[in-house]
Amino acid sequence: MMILLVTSFVICICIAGLILLRPAKEEKRITISLSELSTIWTQYNGTYELINSTESKDVIAPLYDAKKETEIETAKESGVPAADSDISSPAVGPIKLFWETCINPYHRVIQRQGVADVVKTLLDIMEKYGNCPSVSTNSKDTESADLFSVRDNLAQVSLKDHTYTVAYNLVEEVKKAYIDYENHIPKAIITGLAHDLGKIPEFRDSRAYNTSEHHLISALKLNEILAGKELFWLKHVVKAVEEHHIHSNDEFTILLKKADKAARQTELLTFTKEYSIMKFEDWFNVETFYKEIEPRINYSQVYGKWDAFTFRGIIYCKPDFVYDTIKKLCREAKALDLSFIYQSEKENALRKTVNKLREAELVPGLLAPNQIARKFEIKQKTGNSFKNILIPLKIVSFYDMEKIEARKMDFMQVIERVTPVGKG
Repeated sequence: MMILLVTSFVICICIAGLILLRPAKEEKRITISLSELSTIWTQYNGTYELINSTESKDVIAPLYDAKKETEIETAKESGVPAADSDISSPAVGPIKLFWETCINPYHRVIQRQGVADVVKTLLDIMEKYGNCPSVSTNSKDTESADLFSVRDNLAQVSLKDHTYTVAYNLVEEVKKAYIDYENHIPKAIITGLAHDLGKIPEFRDSRAYNTSEHHLISALKLNEILAGKELFWLKHVVKAVEEHHIHSNDEFTILLKKADKAARQTELLTFTKEYSIMKFEDWFNVETFYKEIEPRINYSQVYGKWDAFTFRGIIYCKPDFVYDTIKKLCREAKALDLSFIYQSEKENALRKTVNKLREAELVPGLLAPNQIARKFEIKQKTGNSFKNILIPLKIVSFYDMEKIEARKMDFMQVIERVTPVGKG
């Protein structure tokens, strides 16, 4: 009996020893980095401020500051960090503010969509080649001709400064345009950074692209950079870059064009300090316009050139004459209105003008509500006739019509009929 008790006691001691000596089950630990945590508390807070850096307190100020940035040395080589690393922004230059406002807050979605390397490549290109002028000096380039009147001023703005401003503006436009804007941010960043790659001399003069149009070269270069990527929106980005200097009904392309023109407006203010950004309605005056066109009505220049004529109480004006008149009034008002700087905005400028005159009840029923001009056939008493696209306007009460009618020469004296051509 004693032997049995001793044996049982020994067995119990052994079992207890085995339990105590057994390695404890390893506890899994969860580690969250500060940068990961920050995305949680800032993801839905679109109004937070960066307060840990004196250089980035005003994150909504324009990126372009010509006097300041010319004194800043070229930024160091930059890159988009890996998803599990901490964020460290470039030290100096316009890229720093762009990084802190457009890349750092959205680095997770950039990584998630797999385009971090594309963003890095575009930033590297801009930092390496972006000190060239922001406007092409090639007369065959659409924008160069479009901005002819201010081309020399804009040539003083570096491509790098202009590009970061456009990309920043586009990010802001996307945030206003889309509810789920965060998913559109990588698309906006890439589009903004790539939209003017074709202005870089190393690309434009390489003969690798059979065109002088910078927007076409930009699209081709971006297509090369995006090779191997499969995101559904990549082709859309290339298309937006390709079409940002031509007419487009695409919503995203329109946002890019808006961002580009807003940047140009800010840049031009740097060189035209006596000018100010004004809405058309704030500087256009109907009476001033009519006074400006009066001396040219029924005035026949050498070789039969003319701008406007009257017939049966209507003034028939050439669209170019109206456009040039409004441009002159815009300059005299010292108004910075891009509709009257970009030649490609000519139709939009004329539409603003005609609509304002229509509001003043000075556009006759010869024009349909959506028309700004139409074709007319001018038949003469001699039997001859010709056709012109014209803008018809009513005569105002303060005109001395006896004086205006007395100016008529050449064909104006023998007009028998003015007839609209086609549907109104």
